[in-house]
Amino acid sequence: MSKEPQSYLPSLADLMLLVGEHIRRSLPTRLHVTGADGSVVTNVDLEADAIIRSGLEALAPSFTILSEEHAPRSTGSDLYWVVDPVDGTQNLAIGLPLVGSSVALLNRNDQCELAAAADPVGGRVLIADQHALYSRSWMGGGLERIRATDLPGAKGIRRIGLLRGNSLARNDSEFARLNNELSMNVSRVLQTRSPIVDVFLLASGGLDALVCLGCDGYEMPAVVHLARRLGLPIAPGPIGGQGAWGHPYSYTICHPGNKDELAKITGWPT
Repeated sequence: MSKEPQSYLPSLADLMLLVGEHIRRSLPTRLHVTGADGSVVTNVDLEADAIIRSGLEALAPSFTILSEEHAPRSTGSDLYWVVDPVDGTQNLAIGLPLVGSSVALLNRNDQCELAAAADPVGGRVLIADQHALYSRSWMGGGLERIRATDLPGAKGIRRIGLLRGNSLARNDSEFARLNNELSMNVSRVLQTRSPIVDVFLLASGGLDALVCLGCDGYEMPAVVHLARRLGLPIAPGPIGGQGAWGHPYSYTICHPGNKDELAKITGWPT
């Protein structure tokens, strides 16, 4: 690598602010939905993908780019970007503003060097290298360091996110069981269909925990990396299967102080 990963943080934050603003401005517009194979792809996915890939090519011309919405740009580099231009496309397609965008830089061992995510509606970017986490706002200013003392502590589990990946059937028995258990034991169960949105909610205290089944998409490297930098370790769930980018196929995220309560509620080890 010709540069240290930290050197890319300001430019990557600028890029994610740009793509987040494009997604935000597109929310009230009429979408063109495609996806003959049963998947959902909108013009906003493709536009966001083009913005990100163009920015990454300018930022690091020698790096490979793997994007959910485009053929790989292979350079033979030991470093590669993993891009999810719009996380929550199904929400976007039906007019729900629960969408995010993410980019992660991985090395030859599939270890994440840095990751960034945009919250278009909240007007915020989270970005982290291997040592620190930063935030940047649409309101201007530079990168602001986020420390553990700035984040919500362990105050019990009242609001929980529950996600079912596209690889699981709608009538999956474990998802149905969890949905029932959570509904009886917590104040609110939120199904965003966007792990990136949930990372922002965990960072702000809008969620106390996240439970995912079969969520193994292009957003996973950024979700895992940012959660860890937030001090919220990921614990694998009991569902087997091929992991995404070396990470769990099903998982939970919560403050370490809440893990025993989460295990009791879900019946999963943490």
